[in-house]
Amino acid sequence: MSCNPFTIYDMYVIILSSMPAQLDILVVDNNESIRLLLKDYLTSINRNVTVASTGEEAIMLVQKYKFGLIFMDNELPEHNGLQIAGLIWNKIDPGVPIVLFIADRDGAVAKQAHNEGFEVVGKPFSLPEIEEIVERKTKEANTD
Repeated sequence: MSCNPFTIYDMYVIILSSMPAQLDILVVDNNESIRLLLKDYLTSINRNVTVASTGEEAIMLVQKYKFGLIFMDNELPEHNGLQIAGLIWNKIDPGVPIVLFIADRDGAVAKQAHNEGFEVVGKPFSLPEIEEIVERKTKEANTD
């Protein structure tokens, strides 16, 4: 009988280390149906999803947890998503990928968001578009 130098634990570690890391995703939208749609969809493609309904709630969550990707509506109560995204980048988690949902994809706010380094998705969006972003950001995170 030959001696196998790897234990089951070693094989488990090798398998896990070869798998791409999953991004924990935060979805911020004051529209409950959008939050639920995105949470259900992203969960169905095996993603860990947390939801928030306000910018303040998003800030508290980002201070407490590490997210690999944030989807944020620009039209939030009290503050717009671009302001919250800027605060997150400047004060809490610089460089975390943030994708803003903006109704007028070609308007001034969208251009400002692009200039500040944020990705923009027009509203309404498609679920395949969201999945493509998640896959791309996962791949980028695994090459860093």
